[in-house]
Amino acid sequence: MTDPRQTIDVDVIGAPAFAIAVRGEDFVYTAINRRLSDVAGITPQSFVGNRPHDCLPGPIADHLLNHYRICVETRSAVEFQDVYALPGGTQWWQTTVTPVFDAGHGEIVSLIGVASDITARKQAEQAERETSARLSLVMDVLEGGFWHLDLATQVFDASPKLTRIVAAADRPASSWAEYLALVHPDDVGLADVTPLVLGRTEDMLTEYRVVSRSGRIIWLQCKRRLLRTEFNRPDSIIGVVVDISEQKRVQAILRRQAMTDSLTRLYNRRGFEDCATLYAAKARADGLGFGVVLVDLDYFKPVNDRHGHAIGDAVLREVARRLAMQVRASDIVSRMGGDEFAILVADVTDEAIPRLAERIVRAVEVPIETPAGPVSIGASVGCARTFDPDVELSELLARADRALYDIKDSGRGAWKIAA
Repeated sequence: MTDPRQTIDVDVIGAPAFAIAVRGEDFVYTAINRRLSDVAGITPQSFVGNRPHDCLPGPIADHLLNHYRICVETRSAVEFQDVYALPGGTQWWQTTVTPVFDAGHGEIVSLIGVASDITARKQAEQAERETSARLSLVMDVLEGGFWHLDLATQVFDASPKLTRIVAAADRPASSWAEYLALVHPDDVGLADVTPLVLGRTEDMLTEYRVVSRSGRIIWLQCKRRLLRTEFNRPDSIIGVVVDISEQKRVQAILRRQAMTDSLTRLYNRRGFEDCATLYAAKARADGLGFGVVLVDLDYFKPVNDRHGHAIGDAVLREVARRLAMQVRASDIVSRMGGDEFAILVADVTDEAIPRLAERIVRAVEVPIETPAGPVSIGASVGCARTFDPDVELSELLARADRALYDIKDSGRGAWKIAA
């Protein structure tokens, strides 16, 4: 039986307090004082005589029992802080649990807990951490819009700058879901913050497109950072957004220039190879196949030798124009170098390639008007096509090249499709 001399009246403690009887592995609340009852919104009747799991939500009970057991095992006071959702509201508490010993045997017979409501302090600390993080991000990005997502409440706040960038209106996105709804459908995965929500990473930098309410497509670069509670739990996410649309426009121009032949304005070899990769992927997805047509000009070298490179360049530009006139919108014409051209042909289920090859031969053999007078050349054409999704582009080009040189060897000015 508990020694009454070891019983402490928690009502005389000038702070929220409670008492727990230690009965082997069990912990039973025996008293709570009026201060704790008033602040936490709980009544003595709902606690006294109950174990933690009888009167508290499971996660809170588990957390408290862990500290109670540590107190008993270490035979010393334990201090801890955490946030609890109780009838009186969600509050931060700092709690000290102290063991009470049996005077005769030195056994722990009860625990006395004294708690302090530290919600205001924690809110101030959190605000300070958020301010610090915002300032840190401002140092990273000198100009841009802010947003803040509270993970517990899902409240989403956007700065006026972000509203102007994204919404192109005075009304900001009122929720995270509404903000994501502005993201281009192909880029929604890039805007995902799940790794931050789960605490797998602290920072993320990504680029994605949004479609503003005015319909304009905007490229954004967004740096996001996770804020944690004092106990290292994910709490909220803040982000800084910068409009990089102009940067992307310049990059696209440079990329096109890198893929374009400066003389003919057709794709160059690099552009051809990039497009061929896309063609192959589409062929695999659609099961329609695709083909390549290689064009080598006949009798072009004498034009350069006789009239000079300026006339030769004029001839190449005219050939490029004529080739572009023969293809469909879905086909790609490129200059591979010198007097060699290549065409990517989409959907080769019909007679598209034979008809194209014949048109090319007839179009190129028509004399070309130049400042030096009419120039006559010709074209030898080698073709290859595939419906096999596993065929490599290099193999397809090799087959078309062999067909081309068969034509060269047999007299030129004609076309052939590789077997």
